[in-house]
Amino acid sequence: MPITLRPGKTVYILVNGILTFPGESDNWNGKGVTWIHLNTPHKAEKIEYFVGPISRVLGQKERSRKLIKTLTYYQGWDIVLVGHSNGCDVILDALAEMGCPRIEALHLISAACEADFDKNGLNFSVCFGWVGLVRVYVAGKDWALKLADTVTGKVLGYGSLGKSGPVNLGKATPVETVTEPEFGHSDWFHDDHFAETMRLLTDSGPLQTQGEQI
Repeated sequence: MPITLRPGKTVYILVNGILTFPGESDNWNGKGVTWIHLNTPHKAEKIEYFVGPISRVLGQKERSRKLIKTLTYYQGWDIVLVGHSNGCDVILDALAEMGCPRIEALHLISAACEADFDKNGLNFSVCFGWVGLVRVYVAGKDWALKLADTVTGKVLGYGSLGKSGPVNLGKATPVETVTEPEFGHSDWFHDDHFAETMRLLTDSGPLQTQGEQI
């Protein structure tokens, strides 16, 4: 499902998951910002934070408010949000608190958030035109989300959208699902797959490497 984004007036905001040390040069969202700047006409930002798998249950609202503050700087822009794992939950919390601002595209990669679209708010948001494209990325060998989909994982607040795929989609909610049967939780950003993932996120056409940077 292609979307039309305005060159020079589109921003990608990339939100990491747990166990990510802010400022590390190999963080996927830092590399993603650089890739977008080098290979597309668009702008990019990253939302960084560090939290462990247990402490994730604390401070989630503060993490979502970091995203909210950044979003307020881009009024009038085409906004694309990209989250990985817990970053997807941060995004959904931020959108709910903001009252669903207009988001052109939402990419949820190995998402550790609520899978039920009635409960996570996306049926409502898409129905009313606040979110355009929704794309869910499912890894077939995602051990992290298998743990998230246990009683302990649920007590800690994790969801399993990236394991189960979307549940209870509304009739008017168009959602694309990208499935990689051999991928683990973070393989989307492995060096062998990073550029391909970025092309999926930016809808930049057929897979190719000639002239591509990073």
